[in-house]
Amino acid sequence: MTMSKATPMERLLYFFVRDNYIEVGSEKVYLYRFYPPNLSILTKKEKDIEIKKLSDFLDAANIPIQMFGLDKVEDLSKNIEFFCGMSEQYKEYTQQIVNELTAQESNGDGTHSVQRAYYFIIKVKTDGEVSNFEDALNSQNLNYTKASKGELTTVLRNFFLREFSPLDLYSFDKEVLSDYESSTSKRTQKK
Repeated sequence: MTMSKATPMERLLYFFVRDNYIEVGSEKVYLYRFYPPNLSILTKKEKDIEIKKLSDFLDAANIPIQMFGLDKVEDLSKNIEFFCGMSEQYKEYTQQIVNELTAQESNGDGTHSVQRAYYFIIKVKTDGEVSNFEDALNSQNLNYTKASKGELTTVLRNFFLREFSPLDLYSFDKEVLSDYESSTSKRTQKK
């Protein structure tokens, strides 16, 4: 399918996830995860400073920016691994933390949690635009990371599929059909 022959909906869904961006036709879309401070614990002066930093960044970026927030699946396995690897003298405390982290998992394997995530999204045609955008972020000392392929995939799955658990959608329909056929055959055997 070529982009020119695609319907508007197909054009919206026609993209490729690369190492640290999404390719849409001749443009690249970058997501930068923004870690805002907890404003509820800041003083009025500190809040004003943070708001000014964000405002100055938006002015300096000199590129159209979309801001996006979503609830997304976060992998907690590295956090659990860190606390499990701590010294035995802290075991009493680290075990409590590990228990809390594993309690976040809805399906019992203790590796995921749904958290709020905020992103700056830019669509560019040149690498220079990316560099200028990152310079603007750095000039205000904003806490951010550039989304990598794994995170981009997770964001897209959460956005398009509203998927908040590590459920395998590709085999789900087969499992449901199998369960239905099994329950149907049990009912017919009882008659």
